[in-house]
Amino acid sequence: MVPAPRRPGWAEPPSTLGAVSATASVALVVPIYNMAEHLAECLASIEAQTVFEEMQVVLVDDGSTDAGPGIAAAFAGRHANVVLLREPNRGPGAARNRGLREVTAPFVGFCDSDDRLPPDAVATLRGIALEHDADVAVGALETFPARRSWPWFEHLDADSRLVPGIEHAPGLVHSAGPCDKLFRTEVIRRMQLSFAEGTHFEDAYVSVPALLAADRIAVTRKVVYHYRLRRGSIMRSLWDRPANFWDHLALQEFLAGLRPRLPEARRPVLDLFSVRGFQGFAMRAPGVLDRGALRSWYDRCRRVFGAVAPEVVTLACVGTRHRLAFLAFLADDWELFADRRTSITGLDVVDGVLHLRLREAPPERLRPLLRVDRTHVLLESLDVRDGGATLRLRGRLAADGLMMDGPPSCEVDVEVRGCGPARPARLARRAWPGDPTNPTTDDWTDFCADLPADALASGLRPVRLVTRTGGGAVDLAVRPATGALRAARPLAVGRHRVLVLR
Repeated sequence: MVPAPRRPGWAEPPSTLGAVSATASVALVVPIYNMAEHLAECLASIEAQTVFEEMQVVLVDDGSTDAGPGIAAAFAGRHANVVLLREPNRGPGAARNRGLREVTAPFVGFCDSDDRLPPDAVATLRGIALEHDADVAVGALETFPARRSWPWFEHLDADSRLVPGIEHAPGLVHSAGPCDKLFRTEVIRRMQLSFAEGTHFEDAYVSVPALLAADRIAVTRKVVYHYRLRRGSIMRSLWDRPANFWDHLALQEFLAGLRPRLPEARRPVLDLFSVRGFQGFAMRAPGVLDRGALRSWYDRCRRVFGAVAPEVVTLACVGTRHRLAFLAFLADDWELFADRRTSITGLDVVDGVLHLRLREAPPERLRPLLRVDRTHVLLESLDVRDGGATLRLRGRLAADGLMMDGPPSCEVDVEVRGCGPARPARLARRAWPGDPTNPTTDDWTDFCADLPADALASGLRPVRLVTRTGGGAVDLAVRPATGALRAARPLAVGRHRVLVLR
């Protein structure tokens, strides 16, 4: 088991270069570890700040083994308002905490040593913080060399605006990094916030509590940070390392501990952040953690998420399969969490909508979590058979969250609009290319239906799949598979010419 993050010690650093001004209005903490390739560019962007002379810059060498310390020392040597601290390598969280202890300015921000700041970044954030008497100021960030955006950007909709509490801009809580923000130093110290050490996701231990606690948040749509997208970063291997699953759970436990102290209106915002950020881990854990570790992980998850409102889960999760893990937490259903294929027995139609069916029905309040949000019905081939008397339609059916390890417990018909009644479809195990004699045993996604040629009508005719259960029927739109379209060719079927998919 991965130990819980710890707070840093308060011992003096091994060495310090430079002095710190007590009159600075803004402090900037920059952790440095083996980033010599980009460090000069980062420091140049700090030096170019329009309010650089009013800043306190704290560089923290986190035990670098490249040329970075020399670059940082030369920079500190040129500027009286820059201090360089040298530390043994303990990770970015410990480096930021060490730098934070040196801060004397009323506001503090953070910059990673491979990123860069626009020239007016610090002035912009300081300006809106002072204008609105805010505890946190948030600006837009821009990624490079490729561009990327996040949904929380929608809340950055003015050059300067006050958000009177995170409940008025709940999506902003997902801005969990510290580098596009300024924090009031006194608030961080009063709340005793520090970055996690010896764990990933260390940023959220400061940014999220600060956003949740702030009664005044200043926001701007102006770009205040340039974030470098690098290959091999931690986030790109997010799902590969079992340790990440424990690290993120530890973060969720920390945040859950804050919940009782939050105003009632902000608790759903925290729940939204926790569920949305954790859904990928919750869905993938059974395939990553061994059985013994998985049970311990599940039990801890239940204590964190067991009281979250189902409506928050529905709002936060991408789709049905992501919701199933939280349904297991809420219903105390270990088997559903550990191996959903043994617990999900098929499909139901409820009020005209497809739902997954469980071996043991959950409490009524949790049933909306079983709603099937997405179905994929692809028409993969049209073949002429019986000397042109029959048109055979083949395709694939998949429902979000359903493990197709056997025929779905529903009737399936294929309907071509305007061409007579729906025709029964046969469901079969898919034989994957390369090994037709040994088809997979857990993919009953094929459907096949025969349409009499004399039932065809002229014109473009949409195809629909009709699924029927005891609760009713649902029509599902069918679209042609891309590969099948590329191989399509016209062919005579009865008195018609049909675009035949191969």
